[in-house]
Amino acid sequence: MKCVAVTPEKTVVERETKFVVVPLFDGEYAIGVGHSPVVGRLGAGELRLTLEDDSVERWYVEGGFVEAANDVVSLLTTRACKFSELDLNEATQALNDALNRPATSPELREIKTKAVATARSRIKKTATRIKTKEEVGVGLARLNEIYKTATLAQDGKTALAAEKERCKLLALYDKIEERETKTVDREKDEARRWLESALTDVENVGSLGLDDLARIAVYRIVGKETS
Repeated sequence: MKCVAVTPEKTVVERETKFVVVPLFDGEYAIGVGHSPVVGRLGAGELRLTLEDDSVERWYVEGGFVEAANDVVSLLTTRACKFSELDLNEATQALNDALNRPATSPELREIKTKAVATARSRIKKTATRIKTKEEVGVGLARLNEIYKTATLAQDGKTALAAEKERCKLLALYDKIEERETKTVDREKDEARRWLESALTDVENVGSLGLDDLARIAVYRIVGKETS
């Protein structure tokens, strides 16, 4: 089964697949080999491809339509990129641009609402792949700018939207920090157990700090004291 994703500029994805999961506007939809013909409207989210070697590729697509027929899944979308290429700074800028769109008529309000929803979805999806506090910090800095600008302009809706996204990123920052702290603590515990087992003949080894244990171990190995 072939999967092809096309943007207005180029063909972004063209793969032989076993299984495809597409992000429709109302939820995910799975398509396998021999699937009956179907047409659907895409939302903003993750396109997952299970390739013939059982590996999985993750892509981000943003709006458009999908058609499945004769074991070919075709997506026409406004944006498509590898999931790993999602950028938090770009995503928060997209939210800023969407919030600043005019809404002086019912049609423009509808366009603005869709643009804001799409930008928030991109921020949410980008956050799922973030692994460092530095990356979160970039997004927080950008959202802080949006919040301050909106506050000065007395734009309550924009300020509230920016604050909601900022709170989500702050929660993500705390999770990453907690994970990093647990990792460091685990590594320290492993190092202490290894050093204690190597220094079984040293008196009161349990009362020594990790640095002291390391110095004794290094001294035994290289024959000299370390600072």
